[in-house]
Amino acid sequence: MLCLVERAEAGRLGTSASAPLVRSRRSTLEKKPWIELAPLQQQVEAEFLRPVYLGESIAPFRVLRSVEGVIPVIATGDVLDARQADDRGFVRLGAWMGEAQALWNEHSAGARSLKERWNF
Repeated sequence: MLCLVERAEAGRLGTSASAPLVRSRRSTLEKKPWIELAPLQQQVEAEFLRPVYLGESIAPFRVLRSVEGVIPVIATGDVLDARQADDRGFVRLGAWMGEAQALWNEHSAGARSLKERWNF
């Protein structure tokens, strides 16, 4: 729920193509405590919304439909956290990552930070 997203319905005025409104993609396969949390919903810069291929995306000899994910990686290959995204001027990504990091810090069982987990 912190990385995979789907496009959210925008209001009557629509949404920006450069920063679409997205919300967490939810699944019945989520475990506690994640399944009990409210989904994140914010605008994120389009350059950080990328296709993600899961097991459900693959069929014999072909690719089905990819899902979309917030992938905080810049052209140099560096993975950004909330502070680094803000420092580079990606305020919407920084806001998403800030909320995601706060949820991760509160509910994760591991010793890794969210950035370390995503870059594993």
